[in-house]
Amino acid sequence: MDLHTYVDVLPFVGEANANKLAKLNIYTIKDLLYHLPFRYEDTSQILAIKNIPADTQNLVTIQGKILEIRNIYTRYGKKLTEAVIEDASGIADIIWFNQQYLTKTLPVGQEVMISGKVTFEDFFKPKFISPSYEVLKEGTALHLGKLTAIYPETKGVSSKWLGSRIHYALEKVTIQEWLPVEIRETYNLVDLDKAIHAIHFPESVDEASNGIARIAFDEMLLIQLLMQEKRNIAKNGSAKPIPSDSNTIATYVKSLPFSLTEAQQKATTEILCDLQTNTPMNRLLEGDVGSGKTVVAAAAVYHAYLAGEDVAIMAPTSILAKQHYDTFVNLFSMYGIKEEHVSLVTNKSKPKKESKIFIGTQALLFKQEILDRISLAIVDEQHRFGVHQREKMVNKNGNLIHSLTLTATPIPRTLALSIYGDLDISYLDELPKGRKEILTRIVPEKKRDDMYSFIKTLLDEGRQAFIICPLISLSDKLNVASAKEEFERLKKDIFPNYRLVLLHGQMKVGEKDEILEAFKRHEYDILVSTPVVEVGIDVPNASVMVIEGAERFGLAQLHQLRGRVGRGEYQSYCFLLTSQAEQESIERLQVFSQNTSGLKIAEFDLQNRGPGEVYGVKQSGIPTLKAASLLDVGLITKTKEVAQGILTKGLKRNSSIYKQLEEFKKEIAKLN
Repeated sequence: MDLHTYVDVLPFVGEANANKLAKLNIYTIKDLLYHLPFRYEDTSQILAIKNIPADTQNLVTIQGKILEIRNIYTRYGKKLTEAVIEDASGIADIIWFNQQYLTKTLPVGQEVMISGKVTFEDFFKPKFISPSYEVLKEGTALHLGKLTAIYPETKGVSSKWLGSRIHYALEKVTIQEWLPVEIRETYNLVDLDKAIHAIHFPESVDEASNGIARIAFDEMLLIQLLMQEKRNIAKNGSAKPIPSDSNTIATYVKSLPFSLTEAQQKATTEILCDLQTNTPMNRLLEGDVGSGKTVVAAAAVYHAYLAGEDVAIMAPTSILAKQHYDTFVNLFSMYGIKEEHVSLVTNKSKPKKESKIFIGTQALLFKQEILDRISLAIVDEQHRFGVHQREKMVNKNGNLIHSLTLTATPIPRTLALSIYGDLDISYLDELPKGRKEILTRIVPEKKRDDMYSFIKTLLDEGRQAFIICPLISLSDKLNVASAKEEFERLKKDIFPNYRLVLLHGQMKVGEKDEILEAFKRHEYDILVSTPVVEVGIDVPNASVMVIEGAERFGLAQLHQLRGRVGRGEYQSYCFLLTSQAEQESIERLQVFSQNTSGLKIAEFDLQNRGPGEVYGVKQSGIPTLKAASLLDVGLITKTKEVAQGILTKGLKRNSSIYKQLEEFKKEIAKLN
């Protein structure tokens, strides 16, 4: 038996329980041993029965023999098991519900340990209600009477049962150390075998903490090794330099109908400098909604075009791809780039023969003739693609090309260090001049009609509005607005004199595109939609965003939706309607309404929801972390330094670190 052995070989597991364990993502012995407790119960202080405080609110642990035990049925049909336990100082009553088998498990005379909440209903006689219990073997207990690990459970798999299987597995397998002793000593890390034992069966809180710290270090070090290795491969690799006439680029920037912000100028300079070397550019351009990422990316595309190189730009949806296509065609028409040199590549459209710039969806990945030609790949909203999809885009027959990835999802720097440690990062942390702040308000139900009246005033002035609903159709389980029903209600009762159109994810791609194009041409005043418009919809005339059931959305998603307005010269508004009045929901929405900075919102969302929930770390090539935190700046910095040191010295193929890293890569491959 080793760490890769399947858990069904363990006693009392078998096929049935193995299927239950799979719900906890436990398949192998290693998965079982790395199924970490989410908390501990301290049952180490064993009290004499006579010393149990009458007013205690804590768990109480005692040890003694079963004096009496029996099953009874109440007049209301409840099944109870009553027992009496005694130690040298006195007796206590115990009651369990619906556990008739206990009369056989805990016969009279059996020595047991009991831990649970205590009441004093019968004068000075303590009574335990549904306590934990453990039969003592040779006077000792495995779980109780110490710091007890409490594990995440699933139906049919209890924390106590998990602990017993972990204990058996630890007796049968050998846990190999893979970190060199000098690293363990430098960072005061316990041995891996000791860490695993300490996490599951600790003698103290400090021992458990030291064990968890070791696992956290391992997890973050492997992430940093992977990221630094990818960075080194890219930096040591060779890409075709893309030189260009700096005067021409300067002329391009000056001739734009607007001035670039300082952040845009800095990012443009960084990108163009990268492109002119034979080191493959591997840069992330992070910018808030409306910060002008497209203009910066366009400078990179124009730079490559002037040098005679081909470029591919990949977007996650056909809607966004078409919008990029229109933007680039219009922008480049001023600089002599003919429309036939730009192709839209989707499942329904083929590239033009004369094209040098290819803009499309994932369909680009299946056009090998395009991938073989390009020298620059730009991936928009990169977090929506899997790791292997992005790598296929930038890996040209085994050789790397220049790569620029864009994201409008504000990523706090601590998280970026972990997830995107292999990238250089450029930040667009200011909005273009002239952009007006979007006014955001939480609208109580009693003010709904006032909101509608205000919207009508804006529509009469020629503006347009989005109304977003969480669901497509009504749900029996959820009391929230649905797009279809809300569309009919608004059209009939609220806005009968205005032009409304419905959009949702179940429509065909072509139909959605036609609706959005018509809305952009102002053939409709109000677009009622699901969150399908979250990314990439640019309607400068739209100045109102109404979000129904706002409490159901993450703050990052709300920020993306709000970013669909405020893209023109008009003052814009975002109204948040909530079907719930829970304090936590209101507080989250208040944070959102008071902040227009996507980074501040993201940091709040990150602290309250966690990186996996907000950003989908699996899509970024990082498996679910057991002990480490992507917010732990100290740990990230420390392990990054260690990883750089290891790779600088050279990673030998037969070393324990190399083997561990290769195993980690296999785990990641399963996620993509």
